[in-house]
Amino acid sequence: MKRQIRRKVFETNSSSMHSLVLLKNSYMPDNEYKSIYLNDDGVWEIWSCDSLTFGRAPFKCLSTFESKARYAIASFCCYNEHASERFERIKQVVVNFIPECKDIELPVDRFDDNKIFYGRTDENALGKFLEDEHVSLEEFLTNKKYIVIVDGDEYCIYEDMKKSGIINCDNIEKEYPKEI
Repeated sequence: MKRQIRRKVFETNSSSMHSLVLLKNSYMPDNEYKSIYLNDDGVWEIWSCDSLTFGRAPFKCLSTFESKARYAIASFCCYNEHASERFERIKQVVVNFIPECKDIELPVDRFDDNKIFYGRTDENALGKFLEDEHVSLEEFLTNKKYIVIVDGDEYCIYEDMKKSGIINCDNIEKEYPKEI
């Protein structure tokens, strides 16, 4: 007999729960892109692999261009044979919206079989979400309608926040993954 333990999350042997939430309202304040710090050469330096690590803890709500870009880098460039192509795609979106940005410098986590790993995500929900929902990477990064919740199934902070009324569930259009 199959028993469902988690709801509205990918079933894996991991205890992390990554949800992509679509809000009914969308906007991107003009100053949103100012949150990315560029050095004097116009390079966005991501200093540590911790900045590119999204597991089950700590709880994170990723809603800014900067935080969603870091999540995309970790999702698409971690343990992936097409990492450099996907990284270039992310970098192009960043440069399009922040013309002062000339490059993105990533920390090296470790080498393994001649591949470089940058941070990690316990679940790669982003690629499937973009494909299933027909959302471009650019739209995901630049529209506040899309947020990412990083939580652990042993904590369920996001669910508790919704149940307590801290989060206005009427503003949630959809949560991904769809309920299993």
